[in-house]
Amino acid sequence: MLQPDTILFGKYQILSAIGEGGYGQVYLAYDLAMGRHVAVKELLRDLAEQDDARWKRFQARFRREAQTAGQFEHPNVVGAYALESDADGNLYLVLEYVDGGSLEDLLAAGAPLPVEQALHIAIDICRAVEAICRRDIVHRDIKPSNILLTRAPVPDGPVAKLTDFGIAQVGHETRRTQETPAHPGTPAFMSPEQATSTGYLDQRSDLYSLGLVLYEMLTGETYLRNQVSPRERNLLVPAALDVVVMRALRDSPIDRYQSATVMRRDLERVRDQRLLGQARIMLQAIRPRQIATLAGLLLLALVVYGGVRLGRTLAQITASVTPVVTLTVGPPGTPTDDPAATPPAPTATSTLSLVDPYEPDDQSSAPISIGEVQTRAFDPQGDLDRVSFRVKAGRMYLVTTSNLAIGVDTRLEVQVDGQLLVNDDMSPGTLASQVQFTAPSDGLVVATIHNQDQYGPLRTYDVSVVVVEPTPTVTMTLTLAPGEATLTPRPTLLRGTISPSPTWTLRPSLTVTPSRTRTPTRTRTVTRTRTPTRTRTPTRTRTVSPTVTQSRTPSLSPTITLTRTPTPTASPARTLPPVRTPFPGR
Repeated sequence: MLQPDTILFGKYQILSAIGEGGYGQVYLAYDLAMGRHVAVKELLRDLAEQDDARWKRFQARFRREAQTAGQFEHPNVVGAYALESDADGNLYLVLEYVDGGSLEDLLAAGAPLPVEQALHIAIDICRAVEAICRRDIVHRDIKPSNILLTRAPVPDGPVAKLTDFGIAQVGHETRRTQETPAHPGTPAFMSPEQATSTGYLDQRSDLYSLGLVLYEMLTGETYLRNQVSPRERNLLVPAALDVVVMRALRDSPIDRYQSATVMRRDLERVRDQRLLGQARIMLQAIRPRQIATLAGLLLLALVVYGGVRLGRTLAQITASVTPVVTLTVGPPGTPTDDPAATPPAPTATSTLSLVDPYEPDDQSSAPISIGEVQTRAFDPQGDLDRVSFRVKAGRMYLVTTSNLAIGVDTRLEVQVDGQLLVNDDMSPGTLASQVQFTAPSDGLVVATIHNQDQYGPLRTYDVSVVVVEPTPTVTMTLTLAPGEATLTPRPTLLRGTISPSPTWTLRPSLTVTPSRTRTPTRTRTVTRTRTPTRTRTPTRTRTVSPTVTQSRTPSLSPTITLTRTPTPTASPARTLPPVRTPFPGR
């Protein structure tokens, strides 16, 4: 092991050990000649004495990585600077130093990465695969530990770089036969053809491995090759990105992305959140042999269910169509070849302008009932929609736009009691919107829906309003004393949540019976000689005092105040007589 401050080959100053592999240590060093930090991998000659075959394997990997990575000066590929050998036969590979660690370190916690970060890393590795493919190189070992990240901040985040070309397939290996040894690589990140064949691989094999890495970034889990998509594991994964991942993970190379360029463009469409781009991804995911089946199902659905829907739609269109007739007439004196020819008759062109049946203009709002779904259209250019509904204090409401047609990207604004609530995307990568709120008081709420994409009669969407029911909690009952009032906590609904502090409600259990019932109760009367006496009091009377309080209706109050009544001063040799409380109405 090299010690710090060792000068290797007269120009590499060893700073510290930063890793360890099956071939030896990895060091952080400083290139004194070029004035830059480098990473130095060592392959010790002692390994040949322990396992000569393994030594030759690693020696071949070092030379291959030096020759392959040395061809590149690409921002997403770790470059190789030199391959050195000392007098003892030890090999040292000098590489570009990347200071942010590996993707494997980032995924060590087992939690998924944010969608934006996963997209950025995948796009960078697609660029790396594009670059090596132009030189007829297949990496064959794309995995999290071979993806390094920079620490220096850039506008889009850290840069991802592909490293370790020790087992890469280069162009002169195109003539592979059945007698050729199986492909090397990490089994968990091999493509099906890499794991089961000995034939020549192309970049589609690397794209399968990249799909496995992207799946793990989005879910925090390894893909088990069971056709469970990342969106089923993580609902924050956009639908279009889910399609990209599953297309990269198809078993047959013919069904996968045919190049890293195409896969990168789809990833960029998901990142940019453009509706047309994501719709194109969804349509391209349909295999050609599925198109006929899908068309048949759609035709059947139209035949069975389309009659009623079509009739209702035509009725709405008929009621809302404003015919605009434009007459086109040739100008007077238009020259013709035949002077006696009849001038052309005026032609009429009819243009249909669809008007939203719910909202005649953009100034007033259209009412919507709780639980109702309205289909709206953004037409003409610059159109916006408004809906209004009544709310009750303490209830939670959910306003949602859904079923967006191509060219619709909604932005939802809800005005609640002087407060403006705004939502653009329901979740990353989606174009629908959703606002949830709790009404502070009874009143009218207005929601405004903007379109941030295209306009026209076909730019439709659905808007709905529903009530979200809170989850009740278990109530508790506290009894003060036998025959006394009972306090029962009741949960209080405040802005759609159950208040953690219960509100106590006094429930007196005073009843009036037609017969006089007296229950002897032992009370303590303080005298100089502490002589206890018996005092008869009526049943179910809360307060016993020298002053009798008579009331037909018990007093209800959510707050109980305990008042200390001073005990009368006893006189010598005097005992208080029993107090009789008359019953009301007797």
